Amino acid sequence: MKAGIYTNLKKSHAKDVTLQLINVLKANSFDVCVHKSIASFYDGETFDFDDIGCDILFTLGGDGTVLRMGKFCAQKNIPILGINIGTIGFLTEIAPEDIEKAVPLIKNGDYKMEKRSLIEFDNAGKTEIALNDIVINTIKATQLMLIDLYIDGQAVDRYYCDGYIVSTPTGSTAYSLSAGGAIVSPHAEVLALTPLNSHSLHSRPLVIADDETVTIKIYNGRKINVISDGDVVASGAFEEITIKKSQKYATFIRLENRNFYNKLLDKLNKWSVADIKE
Repeated sequence: MKAGIYTNLKKSHAKDVTLQLINVLKANSFDVCVHKSIASFYDGETFDFDDIGCDILFTLGGDGTVLRMGKFCAQKNIPILGINIGTIGFLTEIAPEDIEKAVPLIKNGDYKMEKRSLIEFDNAGKTEIALNDIVINTIKATQLMLIDLYIDGQAVDRYYCDGYIVSTPTGSTAYSLSAGGAIVSPHAEVLALTPLNSHSLHSRPLVIADDETVTIKIYNGRKINVISDGDVVASGAFEEITIKKSQKYATFIRLENRNFYNKLLDKLNKWSVADIKE
């Protein structure tokens, strides 16, 4: 089995944990290849995003690292195991101290596969996919936008707001949560829709079936950003944006017996504690 490694080198102890993982993988008879960005301290086989050929990809970083690689691996049908050297780590599976125990389990096939849905929109013929969410907002931060929301072609509501979030269940614990959206089980086949700072007393988040198509019509010629998992992928004066479930899935390797709700409680408790130092 060939194991690929992608590391966010901006994280603390990234190099040390990467070398630890490489040593443990080799000790368990894995072939190892690493992304070319970490080739400076590993002289073995490397890969680029165009020629990756591994059976499993280990990501070292936080949720942002998993998001970047999750979308890529979904298109290559490569499962991911995330090692958390970041902060929150909703999407990661293990901590560095678990590497010695986890690698033999993977070698012996003692794990489960968990599929996570993605969403997409067409950007002038190019399909943009997101594991967490697709967000629209105005390019000029102080401007509001006037939008109409349609689901499967049926008018739902009009919003005068800062922007709008269309989230997968995975993304329900990210920006959508911060904006007042519902937390959704990753096993639910739904999309979460959340307006950003809507100037309306009746405006509420919506949860819809994930086989329904979301269309957002934008008025007043507002120039907007379309943001996929935190990255601006399109900007301009769009008349409408259509978002739907992708046919692709991100696949994660799961080792622990802890379920989503155990992790949710643990992570939100840690997230809620402010470490203020004067």
